[in-house]
Amino acid sequence: MGALFNEGTTCGLSDGQLLERFVDGRGEARERAFATLVARHGPMVIGTCRAIVGDEHEAMDAFQTTFLVLARAGRSLWVRDSLGPWLHRVACRAAIRTRTEAGRRMALARRYLEAMTEPRRADCEDGRAADVHEEIDRLPGRFRMPLVLCDLEDHTYEEAARRLGWSVGMVKSRLARARGRLRDRLTRRGLAPCIAGSPHAISRLIPGATRGDVPVEAAARAAMCLVEGRAATGVAGVAEALSRGMTTTMRINRLLQVSIAATACLVIASGAGSLAFRAMATPHPGGPIKGPAAPPGPPELAVDDRGAMGDPAPGQAEARELALKVLGQAASLDRLARFRYRVRYRHGVVDSMRAVDRSINGLRHGLTAPVLEKDWIGWYQTRFAWDEERFIWELRPGETRMNLDARFWTRADAWERHEAHDGSSVDLVRQSGPAQPWKDLVYFDYGYLRVAPHRFWWGRTIGRGNAQTMSTLAPEDTRWDRLGVARFADEACDVVDSPARGQRLWIGRDSRRIRGVLTYWSEEDAARMSTFFKSDAVRRIAGKAFRTQFDYANWRHSEASEDQLIEIARASAALYPPRPSRGIEPNELIQLDDYREVTPGVWLPFRELRCFPHASEAVAGKNQIVRSELIVEEAGVGLSLADRFAELLPRDGQHVQDQRFAVPIDYEYRAGLDDEALRKRADAESAKRPRDGRPATR
Repeated sequence: MGALFNEGTTCGLSDGQLLERFVDGRGEARERAFATLVARHGPMVIGTCRAIVGDEHEAMDAFQTTFLVLARAGRSLWVRDSLGPWLHRVACRAAIRTRTEAGRRMALARRYLEAMTEPRRADCEDGRAADVHEEIDRLPGRFRMPLVLCDLEDHTYEEAARRLGWSVGMVKSRLARARGRLRDRLTRRGLAPCIAGSPHAISRLIPGATRGDVPVEAAARAAMCLVEGRAATGVAGVAEALSRGMTTTMRINRLLQVSIAATACLVIASGAGSLAFRAMATPHPGGPIKGPAAPPGPPELAVDDRGAMGDPAPGQAEARELALKVLGQAASLDRLARFRYRVRYRHGVVDSMRAVDRSINGLRHGLTAPVLEKDWIGWYQTRFAWDEERFIWELRPGETRMNLDARFWTRADAWERHEAHDGSSVDLVRQSGPAQPWKDLVYFDYGYLRVAPHRFWWGRTIGRGNAQTMSTLAPEDTRWDRLGVARFADEACDVVDSPARGQRLWIGRDSRRIRGVLTYWSEEDAARMSTFFKSDAVRRIAGKAFRTQFDYANWRHSEASEDQLIEIARASAALYPPRPSRGIEPNELIQLDDYREVTPGVWLPFRELRCFPHASEAVAGKNQIVRSELIVEEAGVGLSLADRFAELLPRDGQHVQDQRFAVPIDYEYRAGLDDEALRKRADAESAKRPRDGRPATR
């Protein structure tokens, strides 16, 4: 009671205020402030630790470690409101370290060092939850923060906006971008369909992420032992040792960041402009390419290295004609009023390429190198189709444990349907129109569909980073260079390259079709984009100037229209004349086989192989090569979607989240629901939600 009267209640205090009370307070009030932080964020932290570690006791070690790191670092932290995103990062690192230490102990105990070369995975859904948390941790901060708050800690948009100091619209936009990026990254692990656009998708994939008994008092007592210099025992003692190492690592990283920043400032001050650009340019993960990955590709790939490092080859007019012709073939789907396309595909890590450097030859080798049966993520199926009024995209789990997923819409209405693989639950999300589900749809596995931009009756594939096309720059708006002739997919091919599009094509000399596609980045991209946002062209297209590159990137991802993105791509190509890339960094290599005519004049490859690098799970700083295989099971025209569309719509009693109004509302569906009644309910729900301490209004 004395603490309550002297210090006041902790209810309603922000995380920053609680942390300040813990750092500067004393006695019971100090402990209660820390206990409130544990109670507030503990469910998310312990869910993260359980998902990554798997073992309950080790998860508790990681949980305690996370909050002891908070206690150690509390005085140096600056928090506006929510500690959730920061704690999630610490929890991921603590859990990974705990998992690694546990693996070492087991290896020594069993004398099976070779059997423990890979870290243990959580039992939850064959390790999928651990993969999700690790990929969340890799997201940029502006995307990771709303994802943690809304999807892991279950805050509303308004609460997240208040905690982050953003507008509600910015939270929604960045959250959608975060979910899209997370799906894109999980695609590389064969798990993208597990993360749907539904706000509840992540919590379904990570059981217990926001549930479970949280040892609040134990964590608070351990923190008090730490700050008061008393010895901790048991779980807290193990966690204290782990937290000491983690805190030291964090301090070293912070010193390195400061050192790098100071060095950059000195370089800039010296006036060495060209060196400054190279020092400040942010390279893509894996660094520049310095030769082929092991094992090397066959001799006929030597043209790749000559083309990447040498001067443009003659025959640019011929190269342009070849490229535009085959890319026009790929875009011929646009003119079809009706189309259906069903495929099955799988992903797996190439066994001999678990820790390699990126290179074109390495990707080429990955197209044929063995993938062990245990490393394949089994075949699963997707289909999409459209007619004059409807669009449907569906995923079926096949041999996997993925959930059933569907996006379907008309010109005025749009739905998402998420069904557990065992049929135990069905959730539907209703949106105002096709714009959002179309932007969220990921085309990564459909290499041929992404090779050229498309425009359909419901929208373009050129959007704000939706991975539905390989480049925003239209093929006709760039220069094409002819690099020579090389064999690809058992056919002699003309090799043409567009550095501005980051795209290289192998065009069969006999088939006159695309046999191979390489997408890549250039070392020059980061340097030129560090100044491009200041140009007059950007100011004219956007209608405003940008103070920082971050502001410009936020506009591109959140506000820019498709037409503006196309104009931006043209302006960039004009300001920085394209040339054959130096130090290219490959992103993916695709082989296209078995072309068939699905309707007069429209040909599709019925088999695709794709290789791409992903962060190695065995060696830090290296990449593992992942291969995906796609087989078309059905492609054609003339099918009406009315019956299938009706089957996907909700039935009485099924759960629906409606996102058409002021705030999302959840209800059990029944036929004949009145939109006006739902709107009034959403308005009433919005009015109940606090915003800056006052009742919210529309």
